[in-house]
Amino acid sequence: MILLVALALQATDVRVARVQSLAGSLVWDNPALHAKGVMVPAAGYRLDIVELAVGRDGLDGEVSAFALLAGGNRSFAPVGIGGAPNTMFPLERLAIGHEAGEILKSNAIFAVKRHSASRVTIEAGPLATVALLFEVPLASRATSLRFPDGTLRELKSEK
Repeated sequence: MILLVALALQATDVRVARVQSLAGSLVWDNPALHAKGVMVPAAGYRLDIVELAVGRDGLDGEVSAFALLAGGNRSFAPVGIGGAPNTMFPLERLAIGHEAGEILKSNAIFAVKRHSASRVTIEAGPLATVALLFEVPLASRATSLRFPDGTLRELKSEK
C-alpha cells in the first residue's frame, strides 16, 4: 500500500511536455549500448514521441505500465525510450541484466534496466526528461498517456 501512494505522488509531479508524430522513421544512436540504427514503423503505422517533464520527486516504475491511449479503447506500450527524443533507443535492444543511462542537461540521471524478457524499469531523477516512443496505427488519434499508477494525462499533438 505504501508503494502505491509513492507512485501516485510521483505521477502528480510529472507533466506531458510535448507530443510529436513522426512522418517516417527515427534514426537512433546510443553510445551506452554501443548500437545505432533506424526505427521504422510497420506499414500503416506511425511513431509518436511523448516527452515527459519530471518534477522534483523523480519518477520510477515499469516501462510497460505506461500506455498511450487512443480512440476505440486501444492502448499501446512503449517500443522505445530515452532521456530525450534525440537519445531514444528501441527497448528490444536492451539485453536482460543490462542497464542504459545518461546524465541529462539538467544534471538529472535517467536509467533504464531490463530485468527479464518482459520487465524493464525506468528511474529518472528530479527535473529529468523522459521520452517514450510508441508505434500506433496511422488512423488512430492518441488522446492520453496512462502512468504506472493509473493516472491519465491528456495529450495535445504537434506535427
